[in-house]
Amino acid sequence: MVTLTDLKEALREILGFGTGEIGREGVAAALGDALDLHSSFTWVKYLAEGLDAHFNARTVALDGTDSLATPSDYWIQELHRTPWTGYITNPSTLHGIGIYSKRAFRYPVLSFRAIIPTILFGSSIYVGFENGSMGGNGLAFFMFHSGASYVVIGSFGGSTNLNITGLLPADFRTALHTYTVELNKTMAVFYVDNVAIAYGLITPNSAFTAILGPPYGLFSTENPVSPVQSAFAEVVGAGNALRLALPPIYFRVSDGDPLPPKVIRLYDAGTNTLFAGLTIAAGSETSHPVPVFGYDTKTFHFRASQAGTLLIEVLMETNNWRTYDTLPVAADTPLYYSMYGQAVLTRITFTPSAYPCTISEAEAVMS
Repeated sequence: MVTLTDLKEALREILGFGTGEIGREGVAAALGDALDLHSSFTWVKYLAEGLDAHFNARTVALDGTDSLATPSDYWIQELHRTPWTGYITNPSTLHGIGIYSKRAFRYPVLSFRAIIPTILFGSSIYVGFENGSMGGNGLAFFMFHSGASYVVIGSFGGSTNLNITGLLPADFRTALHTYTVELNKTMAVFYVDNVAIAYGLITPNSAFTAILGPPYGLFSTENPVSPVQSAFAEVVGAGNALRLALPPIYFRVSDGDPLPPKVIRLYDAGTNTLFAGLTIAAGSETSHPVPVFGYDTKTFHFRASQAGTLLIEVLMETNNWRTYDTLPVAADTPLYYSMYGQAVLTRITFTPSAYPCTISEAEAVMS
């Protein structure tokens, strides 16, 4: 893939940058700046170029008519100092307002800090990735309604949502929190305050029954999702005034990694209890599933105070868990197991040979 850096270097060469010809240097610099305009959206770019250089906007009238709009008419940075307040405002005279990045980002990562307001029935807020609106060739976003909150992935062919209401901070409607959407080639990962709360797997022609958190939710879409997406925010009051406390300084988006390496700590299934530190008094313990789809190497690290048997299990298309491998575990001895076969979700089940047994290490490293 040709990057902006490649293009800049080519321009420097073609225009004789560095040869002492001031005119050519100026042209090279100007073209380089133009190419870099939409490489990412940052606070300094906002100060230098303004909001409207980076975003388009549309309004939806109460009768449903779409119209082109100016982003800075509806999205403002109120303070250029602490507490850095700013808002996207949908007036009661409109059904909704949408803000869309002019650039589509490749394997994008979006982080935004916002206070999600109390939302009346029928109104909603959406922030994340979508090429324009209406789904198109892919979407991955946070969706906030009056009674519940969701994360969504999919496309024109259909979308899938996962209820994350119970995974959000208790004060998310009154306090500032950081929300992140990371879209790579096999999944969309949703974070709140830098903790992954949901993994939306992109598994064309395949789907599994959603698994709710805690510690994190897992769901999938059967439809292809383009890895090149525009960032967007839509505030839909549906005839009610609605304001999202999201200042431009707290909206950051850029290209990302096609398949970023991950370290995932293992949890007791359906709980916020880490496997590491868990004491087993009787029977077996099973971990919360780990999303491994698309990763060539998945290495599980494990250690326990008692010997026992460790099962590596994978989720099949039938939604049944099947044993992939069975491993003996020696007491107080690290076990490192690399899984090279492909799977969508994987989990481990440990049965000690004596009780009580305390697990001291349990994590998955993927690359």
